Amino acid sequence: MPLADQQSATRWAARYAEDARSFARVLAAARLPAGQVSLGRLSLAAWRGVADRIQYNKRVVDLLDNAHEYTFRLRSSDLQLSLQLYENVTRYYRLFCYTRMDVTQGMTFSVNLTTQRQGDHRITLRQTLRFADRHEGNVEDVKAMRQEKQRLLTALLRAHGLFVTSKNEILLGVFDPTKGQFVDTTPDKFLNNFIAVSLIKGHFQGNKGYVLDGLPALPPISPGTAPSSPRRAGRP
Repeated sequence: MPLADQQSATRWAARYAEDARSFARVLAAARLPAGQVSLGRLSLAAWRGVADRIQYNKRVVDLLDNAHEYTFRLRSSDLQLSLQLYENVTRYYRLFCYTRMDVTQGMTFSVNLTTQRQGDHRITLRQTLRFADRHEGNVEDVKAMRQEKQRLLTALLRAHGLFVTSKNEILLGVFDPTKGQFVDTTPDKFLNNFIAVSLIKGHFQGNKGYVLDGLPALPPISPGTAPSSPRRAGRP
């Protein structure tokens, strides 16, 4: 790579890192309204902290430094949740939501802070809602089930006031890293909505070990692909 390109890549890498730290500082200070996650009929009291290791929450790569870890009391058992922000193996900074129910843990939802940038460097916090779960059986049947889960999820989120495009892309807000603030939402609202979407998507994934009361039940599925790994940390 020519020297000029190397220097440019280094500058952009530093910018991405600083913007991710800016986002982490603002999000770490956010609080769940009334100590609960709520979206439409979903309302879950949240106790701060988790008892177990969840993905990389015990490692220094997480820029949130365990600021948003919660335990939810479900009828079957306690559901533990951890938000983590780190640079993954593809050198993108992403905000991840991981859950743990007994011995079952995995990633339910994430947004990319590196690729979703506007011309003014603002970060659009959006993600396409899709399922990539694995099933035994007919390929067309598997595809149909994924599409049905996508339809149910997007319809539910739209019904509760979240913006989901015709291409099934959800928009949770815009963050200005230069000013260190959200543009069209608040940190508290973003935190609530991000966790709510993550919990609901995990319910529809079917392989996270939990179900949420009041939502459509779906058959369990086999575990999917492994979650994204931090760039500078080995796998657990």
